[in-house]
Amino acid sequence: MALFSRQADRESGQPASRQSISSPAFANLWVRLAAERKYHILDLGKASSRNLNFYSSLRCKLFIGELLPAIHAWRAAAADEELLSLSLPALLGIDGLGDLDLVMCWDCLNYLDEKLLAQFSSSLHHYMRPGGFVHAFITTHANMPAAPAAFHIVAPSRMEFEHPHGGEVNAPNYPQRRLAALMQGFAVRESRLLQSGMQEYVFCSQ
Repeated sequence: MALFSRQADRESGQPASRQSISSPAFANLWVRLAAERKYHILDLGKASSRNLNFYSSLRCKLFIGELLPAIHAWRAAAADEELLSLSLPALLGIDGLGDLDLVMCWDCLNYLDEKLLAQFSSSLHHYMRPGGFVHAFITTHANMPAAPAAFHIVAPSRMEFEHPHGGEVNAPNYPQRRLAALMQGFAVRESRLLQSGMQEYVFCSQ
């Protein structure tokens, strides 16, 4: 497994409280990935040794870049017209990004407003392999933790996550139709409403 990251040596901070979440859509996706092929995977969460170990079961070129701190720093520094041409490699500081087969968004999309989500999706689509997949958890609750969680893959069908302390904020609570409209170039491949109140999505690049 080849690893490309500015943050790969960093584990997440001390957990506030670790919880478990089922991931049936990810389990269905994972069985489609063939061991004999080499994949390009982008993980947009905090670097995790447990996730690195999980990905190592495949031949893959792995990119890691924590999306939320990067995108909010970019937004604070850029003019509106610069945001329209948001470049994912420049944003994440990763060279050689392209032909992505799998992108792990975790719960990050909940923390992007509609404008940023559309801009991010447009840039991401440019670096996807046709037929590549994007995995995400979207909350259906009115409120959500103030910062995204650190996720750890326990098995394809189960993950653990922890949120840092920091209270709650209003959640965008994107309905599926609106989410699909904002993510131009992607189609919903699978959607599962989980008992936790999270909607698990697998999108496919068109």
